[in-house]
Amino acid sequence: MSLDTALRSINDHGRAQVTILLLMCLVAEVPSSWHTFGIVFLGAIPDHVCILDEQAAVGYSGEIHSRCGPEGTNSSDAAECQGWVYSNTTYGYTIVTEWDLVCGRASLVEFAQLALIIGITIGSLVAGYISDRFGRKNIFFASLFIFGLLGCLGAFSTSYEMFIIVRVLIGFLDQGINVPLWGMASELFTPRCRPFTFPVIFVFWAIGLMTLPVIAHVTRSWRFLQLAISIPSLFTPLLYRFIPESPRWLLSVGRDTEASAVIEQMASINGRPNAIITLSAPEEVRMTADHKDDVGDVTYDVTKMEARPEDYHELRIDHEVAFGTAEKNMSVSYLDLFRGVWMSLVTTLLFLIWLVSAITYYGLTLNAGRLVGDPYLNFFITGAVECPAIIINIITVTRFGRRLPLAIFFVIAGLCGFVTTIIPETTDKGTDLTAAIITAAMIAKFAITISFHTICLCTVELFPTVIRTKGIAFVALAARLGAMIAPFILLLAEIVPRIPMILFASISFLPCLAVFLLPEMKGKPQPQTISDLNRLFKSR
Repeated sequence: MSLDTALRSINDHGRAQVTILLLMCLVAEVPSSWHTFGIVFLGAIPDHVCILDEQAAVGYSGEIHSRCGPEGTNSSDAAECQGWVYSNTTYGYTIVTEWDLVCGRASLVEFAQLALIIGITIGSLVAGYISDRFGRKNIFFASLFIFGLLGCLGAFSTSYEMFIIVRVLIGFLDQGINVPLWGMASELFTPRCRPFTFPVIFVFWAIGLMTLPVIAHVTRSWRFLQLAISIPSLFTPLLYRFIPESPRWLLSVGRDTEASAVIEQMASINGRPNAIITLSAPEEVRMTADHKDDVGDVTYDVTKMEARPEDYHELRIDHEVAFGTAEKNMSVSYLDLFRGVWMSLVTTLLFLIWLVSAITYYGLTLNAGRLVGDPYLNFFITGAVECPAIIINIITVTRFGRRLPLAIFFVIAGLCGFVTTIIPETTDKGTDLTAAIITAAMIAKFAITISFHTICLCTVELFPTVIRTKGIAFVALAARLGAMIAPFILLLAEIVPRIPMILFASISFLPCLAVFLLPEMKGKPQPQTISDLNRLFKSR
């Protein structure tokens, strides 16, 4: 009996699979989003004032307004400062106040975010391999526990350098959590149900974004915040006995008996206690050498599968989870991504669109704490808009295809980004326009989130099956590059506060025409070979 047949026989969306998915998402995606964007509050820059004499900082009662030069002078040279006084009204105690990361040292805050992304990038190169070698479950729980330990260790950092090293390691372990999660989310369900499983992951990611500002507001100290977002991961081993190993992975390594036992346990939870399951690895499910460096590494025969809007679930920014099948004995390389005019065009355009999407998405999210108004409320709304964005994405690509919604939402993101730069905080008559600025910024975030999900779908659909996983891995580099660039664009706010948003808005317009150079894939079968892709272009 094949695995998909067995899953259908025990209810392919039963209570067992759903419970496993929800538990894994809760303990993985929520802490992952906390640490990914925690720097917004860990590294928040409070109002500060330069003091010429360290003794003057003791009991300082003057006005605190951010400037780099000494108070009471016209100088802007921070080198003259002997100390700093920080306001604790909004953020409390942050790494900025801990290590004086202001003025000439302000870029070190953004480097802390870069350190995390570097760790994620390195981890992505390793996590797929060890997840395939040692199993989804073991790597998932081991990574989660060490992830929590490192997070707690970071709270006791005695220097900025120690904090950075811990951030790199946390990013590395993040992939040990997310890679197995994305594998399990696909492997526990049949193809019919997968379109509904991956949005669940996105929702838990959004829940993490929404709860982060609440935790930050309560703790008001970067050390306590770091502990608060790390300690929950230390309790995840308690769930070890309730989460089974992926039956699809067990089959892929020849452990058919164990895979059958897992399905029988699920059948019992799903109300079919007398089910007797005997599994054997089907021809469609096999490990291929070409997929060893990608997440999941389980392949499915999709030679007769038509592209569907729900296929967007097969890819996420920072985590490349791909399902396709390479032709038997065919060896492909990354150079094949640029084989021929049309293949080169697809690869180049998708790389650029991913780069723009990542820069804008990460930039708008990280910038939420710097908008006018309450930074905690602003960040909460930034996370909340992701939930409806998931639903709208599915509706728009189903009814209107891929290219038109993608272009429209990029335009909306750009326009709303520009609106935030031209609206003053108050009118000449004193009317407060903070709400208008925040609304425009959140619409921009909403639009870029939809664009991001749509380009995920386009990527899965356009890359031919024989080279799909390598294509996804290649554009994932653009996503990580964008995540590295975005924090440093935000640094330009030290020169002119509106420059970062102007840049984010400007680049959002770049893909609008480029998407129409790609073929529309609504209702069309996914290309299996590069020749199929060429025919798609010629039949436009």
